[in-house]
Amino acid sequence: RAVIGAMHATALVTASHTLLNTFGTIQWTAIGLSGTTIGVLIALAILAEIVVLFVAQKLLGKRSPLWLIAIGSAVAVLRWGYMAFKPGLYELAALQLLSGITGMGVMAGLMLFIAQRIDPRLISTAQGINAVMLGVVAAGATFASGYAWKAFGYSAYFLEAVVAALACVLTLSALRKQQ
Repeated sequence: RAVIGAMHATALVTASHTLLNTFGTIQWTAIGLSGTTIGVLIALAILAEIVVLFVAQKLLGKRSPLWLIAIGSAVAVLRWGYMAFKPGLYELAALQLLSGITGMGVMAGLMLFIAQRIDPRLISTAQGINAVMLGVVAAGATFASGYAWKAFGYSAYFLEAVVAALACVLTLSALRKQQ
C-alpha cells in the first residue's frame, strides 16, 4: 500500500506540471519571448533535472526516499503559486530550475522507494503499474488544463498548486506512518 500511495502522490505532482507543459510555450510567446529564449528556459529545466537525478540519492543519504517526493511536491506548490502572478524572464528562469526537484526529484524518490520496498523480481511490474497510473492521471490533467487555462488564464496555476499540495499531504502522511 505504501508504494501505491507513493505512486499516487508522484502522479499528482507530475500532473501538476501539465498546464506549463501544455501551454508554457504559448504563454511565453504571448508575452514576447523569442523561440531561442523559450528554448533556453526549457533547457534550464532539463539541466536541473539531470543534476537532481545525479545527486538525489547522495543527498538523501539514509532518509526515506519519500522525502524527495514530499520536498518536490512542496516546492511545486510554491512554483505554481508563483507562476500565477505572470513572472518575468529572470523569475521564469529561476522557476524552471525548480523543475529539477518538482519533476525529476519526485520521480527519483519514487524509483528509490520502489527499489527499497518491492521484491526485485516484481520491480518491472511496479514500474508498469506506475507508468499506467502516470499516463492516466497526466492525460486527465492535460485535458482539464485546457479548460482551466481558458477559464482562468494564469490563475489556473493556483489549481496546479492545489494538486501539488494534495501530493504533499499524501506523502507527509506516508512519512508519518513510517516513523
